Amino acid sequence: MVFDENDIYIVTRESFSYESMLLARHFSILRGAENGNWHRAEENHTLRGYPVQAVLTTLGKVGLKVLHTLTPDLDSAENLRNVGQLLLVTTRD
Repeated sequence: MVFDENDIYIVTRESFSYESMLLARHFSILRGAENGNWHRAEENHTLRGYPVQAVLTTLGKVGLKVLHTLTPDLDSAENLRNVGQLLLVTTRD
């Protein structure tokens, strides 16, 4: 993915391991300075995924009930498959 706006340029590279359920994202960030030079920064983010059923089982074990399942855009994910991330709205039983 590439983001380019005025004096900021960001390039991301990512890799996913199904074995460890890890998503590794590497960000290369270039930012323009007032003197015409560019400053570079590097950033790494690692996210771990969990199977939805395992999360739901764990929530039930600690006394939480799932009220809604949402996408990161806050749209309903109740009947969606292959969603990258979920938000779970819960309440105590």
